[in-house]
Amino acid sequence: MNYFMCRGYTDGGDNTAPSSGSNVEFSVEGVPMNNNKDGGLVYDLNLMNTDIQSVDIQRGVTTSQQLGNYASGCAVDTHLVQPSKDPGIQLTSGYGSYGLQYDSFATNTGLSRTYNTAAYNNFTFLNMNGFQEFTSFQKFQDYANLTKYLSNGDVKLLFTGAYKNYDRGSSMSLTDFNTFGPTYNGLPNSENATYPSGVNTPDSPYYHNWISQRYMVSVQSENQITPSISVKNNAFALLDPESVVQVPVVSTGTTPIPGGNGATFNNLVPDYSGSAGSQYGNPFNFSYIAGEGYKVGDIVKSDIKLWSRDTLHLGFRLSYAEALYENQPLLTPNVALDYEQDAENEFLTVGGYLEDHWRPTDQLLLSAGFREMAVSEQYVEQLSGASLNDITSLGGKEGGVTAGENFAVFLPHIGINYYPSEHWKIYASGGQSYSAPAVQFWSGLTSGELPLTIHPEIIDDYQVGSRYETPKGFVALDLYSDYITNMFTTSLVTLPSGATNILPTQAGAANNQGVETEFRYVIGHGFSVDGNYALIHAYYLSAVYGAGTAQEFSNTGDLLPLVPNQLANLDLNYTGGPWHITINERYTGQMNVIDTSGGPSGTCNCQMDAPGFFVTNLLVSYDLPKTALYKKATLFFDAYNLLNTNYYEPAFLTPGAGNVDALFVYPGEPINVFGGVTLTF
Repeated sequence: MNYFMCRGYTDGGDNTAPSSGSNVEFSVEGVPMNNNKDGGLVYDLNLMNTDIQSVDIQRGVTTSQQLGNYASGCAVDTHLVQPSKDPGIQLTSGYGSYGLQYDSFATNTGLSRTYNTAAYNNFTFLNMNGFQEFTSFQKFQDYANLTKYLSNGDVKLLFTGAYKNYDRGSSMSLTDFNTFGPTYNGLPNSENATYPSGVNTPDSPYYHNWISQRYMVSVQSENQITPSISVKNNAFALLDPESVVQVPVVSTGTTPIPGGNGATFNNLVPDYSGSAGSQYGNPFNFSYIAGEGYKVGDIVKSDIKLWSRDTLHLGFRLSYAEALYENQPLLTPNVALDYEQDAENEFLTVGGYLEDHWRPTDQLLLSAGFREMAVSEQYVEQLSGASLNDITSLGGKEGGVTAGENFAVFLPHIGINYYPSEHWKIYASGGQSYSAPAVQFWSGLTSGELPLTIHPEIIDDYQVGSRYETPKGFVALDLYSDYITNMFTTSLVTLPSGATNILPTQAGAANNQGVETEFRYVIGHGFSVDGNYALIHAYYLSAVYGAGTAQEFSNTGDLLPLVPNQLANLDLNYTGGPWHITINERYTGQMNVIDTSGGPSGTCNCQMDAPGFFVTNLLVSYDLPKTALYKKATLFFDAYNLLNTNYYEPAFLTPGAGNVDALFVYPGEPINVFGGVTLTF
């Protein structure tokens, strides 16, 4: 999924901030989309912008009406385009930089008065050659909605699906990278000056063609049972019959493995550690492996009006997820093929909430409630990447780790809204939320080691704010403070077996404080402006790594890694006649980057700063004159990174006694353009 950040929290994956799991819950029409098997990472929502009607963003803990497992920092719920009463067809075709091709075919059946039903479907094809060699992809995607309208509500059948064929990195060790260069993988070569631009090494096992399939099916109903009681039900299934999981790998030895045409490669072993290896180990040590699984469940919500000024909100969730991981046998160059089952993750969630809203006066709204979440997470790994000796002693085949945890969390919330006038709103709230442990916190252990004790990450959120709104626009200001306990992270440690490996730990406590503001104003004559700004100060309150060992060091007081100190966005919009123009300016502030492995010495508190950067985007559309051939026709043109800013998104430092401390960066997306036409019939 595209990188997403809210208050400095991200949705999992590479460069996850501030912890090694997801702190953002994503849902589509209430269906939880985070992948439990991968630390809450959201790979793909299977949606295009044209499928999205609106998006609700919950910053912090503003309500107990949340049943997600990863909403500790923010929650994002996407609402989809609904069938229209009138039939219609919409065709869109566009082309862009780097061989981008986009074709979409959307249909609306219109409302059937006989069956009181309507349907919407949008089928999309995407193709891109990629910025560099080996980054192309083709994708077929579909969103379908069949709605039956009832006298007191409706019933919906929703479907989203995506079939993706793409090339991505498979395995790379530091030794291989120093030998062969980045192999046109689009990454800067900061480690080996001999290959500053990369070299074409087609015999290297760095890339593999992947097929990924992900589908969502949901049956939803909403009914007004009585004038005082409404009920919503959401039965869902997320299916991954063929998907890809990004995991880091551990280079467990120095014995070269023969490759094609006489090339040799260091042996690499998967440790299923989500983002840990690519962050805290060498950033090139990552692999894409096969994974398959499903998540099924049901969510029920009800609103009960107790009396004219009091409403009770109740909700319940039951869901179960299971995933299998598959990879090639160990000690082979490519940890990617042959599809042998190597790990299994099971994730059971039972939860509920109760929240009461009471309005004693027209100017005052009080809310209080809680949610209780019970989770059982079990992990079984037939292969262990922690110790080459351990694997060799077992014939190079199976290690075996069984771990997991059952836990329950009680999360209270209170809030107050005060409306001194029709234009003003002043509010304050306090509450708790959590993120569940991820698979990586039980993986990478040898068969003789005890599983780690991992607890859910808890965030205590407090915020106050105000909002002023008129017909011309609004302005809002929020101050927040998040106290984070059991924060997930990882550290390079020496195991009892003598092997060195990236293993999870919990940093203890951290604080994320900030100021947020957003606004929108209609200037007039077709012009409007909107924007938002966040000033973020996130730091460790206590973080000691390798306690009691020779590798002990502390990050207490340091800024949290990969959390920018500022985030800003500004849009200048113009709508006049057939023209629609938006100029967008985005700023991402300076980020601190900490090597939590202790650097080459193992005890170094090594830190670097990645500078902030601006990116300018332009979006233009023009409505063609109406004719008898179509209802509406629109030409569009988008340019991203219009000024071709040379910016960087940082990863962690490269640890290890044989490496130089250096900031590893992903180059920013170069200027790229996209244009096309949309026809409505």
